[in-house]
Amino acid sequence: MAELLQRSPAGIAVDHRFRCLSCGGPEYQAVLDDVPDRLMRLSGRFSYGKCARCNLVQIREVPADLGQYYAGYGRHSKESRAYAFFRRVVTGRCYSFPRGLGRRLLDVGSGNGWYLQAMTRRGWVATGYELDAAHANDLSRQIGLPVMSELQQLKRDSDRFDLATFNFSLEHLAQPRQTLEAVSDALKPGGQVIIVVPNFQSREARIFGRKWFHLDAPRHITFYSKDQLAKLLTETGFKDVQFTDIPVATGFAGSLSYLIFGYLHPLVWYPAILPGMLFSLLVRDGNFRVSAVKA
Repeated sequence: MAELLQRSPAGIAVDHRFRCLSCGGPEYQAVLDDVPDRLMRLSGRFSYGKCARCNLVQIREVPADLGQYYAGYGRHSKESRAYAFFRRVVTGRCYSFPRGLGRRLLDVGSGNGWYLQAMTRRGWVATGYELDAAHANDLSRQIGLPVMSELQQLKRDSDRFDLATFNFSLEHLAQPRQTLEAVSDALKPGGQVIIVVPNFQSREARIFGRKWFHLDAPRHITFYSKDQLAKLLTETGFKDVQFTDIPVATGFAGSLSYLIFGYLHPLVWYPAILPGMLFSLLVRDGNFRVSAVKA
């Protein structure tokens, strides 16, 4: 049986290396310790804590060089046709594909650019945003679309965009509040933001514990609850916040592989997708989508 996610009985701790990435609080309660990188199997062990002030769960010490944990990261690599088909069938419901009709899109955390290209085909004037400047430049050259890499660039584009998307990218950010503030500035009044994130408070996360696929230490830095994300969006200039749970088979399939092998193994990953679809329909809270409008 998997270990369940536990709230630490050890009480509140203070560590000079800890600073809440949402409210700036210096105190935390331990949640998970000694978590390895199961996805890419890189060296290091990581711990998560819950902010004593706002209850945000986050990695307790953000690695100084996060870039090393993205070297060879699959989400940044060009997709094969087989994987593109797999993505459409298994995780396609995670993403929003409204018609653009010439409107402007900002996609934060563009990965390999497939979403930017898909939205361009749907009539959007699309721009990407990636933290790593080298990756942003390479991606822009590959897909022929602009990809920014600095928050100041977003602030200079005040009131420019109609829609901003964070497709499984907010949890990767070491500056979530500052990024949402910049995105709010970049959106036109009445513009929409759509965010999809893993749900640390879900039954799926409790079942699989430290071997939950969507934990993904150390790349997943923060885990906002629905209430916390609603508060953050309100504080950064948004209103009309709405949530939708998203059933995704990869949470079950990846977690089962971690339970059996300790890492992502194709002999479990692919066969477990079908039962994962059933599991995610019964326990459909492993991820959620939030939408809001710029006030």
